[in-house]
Amino acid sequence: MGRGFSKLQRFILTRAATAADYLLRSEILVEFWGWKPISPIRSRDGKRAGLYHFSRKRIGEKRYASVMASLSRACRNLQERGLIEQLVGHSGNCLAITPKGRACVCSEIASRSVNRYG
Repeated sequence: MGRGFSKLQRFILTRAATAADYLLRSEILVEFWGWKPISPIRSRDGKRAGLYHFSRKRIGEKRYASVMASLSRACRNLQERGLIEQLVGHSGNCLAITPKGRACVCSEIASRSVNRYG
């Protein structure tokens, strides 16, 4: 993925590349920041289960706003580079990796293997 990607952007790209269908922003909040959801993020069949999963009161208004802004910026920047799509009809809550994004992740994995073993 090269220079210029934050840890969050790297996480989003690699996690989106391994998602069965699409990546939910809520999944990023749980897996990257360690937030605890107050309701299920996905239903038993793996589909999105509602929109609101976190307590602003429990997280703190300031922290909540800061993290959500960081996540929005990271997603917007990745989308502007053509690496992810924010899926229409999901209010930007679902992300899918593009072929260009998948190629970027694959080249990063390959360069890590070469650097580690070569």
